[in-house]
Amino acid sequence: MRKLGFSGVIKEIVLPLVISALITWYMLYKAVTDIKRIKFFKRNGITAPAKVMDYNMLKCGSGRTRYHKYNVTVECKPPGSDNEEMYFLSTTSGRARRYKKLKETEVVFMSRDESIPILVEELHLIRREIFAALLGGVICGLFCALLLIAVADDLSGGVIRNFLHKLFF
Repeated sequence: MRKLGFSGVIKEIVLPLVISALITWYMLYKAVTDIKRIKFFKRNGITAPAKVMDYNMLKCGSGRTRYHKYNVTVECKPPGSDNEEMYFLSTTSGRARRYKKLKETEVVFMSRDESIPILVEELHLIRREIFAALLGGVICGLFCALLLIAVADDLSGGVIRNFLHKLFF
């Protein structure tokens, strides 16, 4: 057991614990808000059939970060309206490649008033974000727990370490 000064405790224990706790909180907050968004879409979303008018793919990014952006032009009747309107929608989902061959699809309106629809692929992107946020939150939470266990073991004089050493070796 080595002795740490005040700055050593701050640098080696408190700072990693605070940073990983903040990352854990943010990731789990993001996952919960995305779950609420999915529930809101399912509860209040109004699906409408749409015709795919145009499709194009753009390569975007800066430096080494590259991604594809898909622009889809659809024509559909908004809820509560009789005339069709054209909407220019964009997504980064890899599933959007199917619009090259697809002629009809569905879009989701969030309310009956004049709102801009979203593609169904956006719901799949939100689900992927939920998985990534939960995974990151759990991993950072485990790091926080292991760091706290290591600090408690160090303060108790290595009782946990000795027990585990006798148990496994």
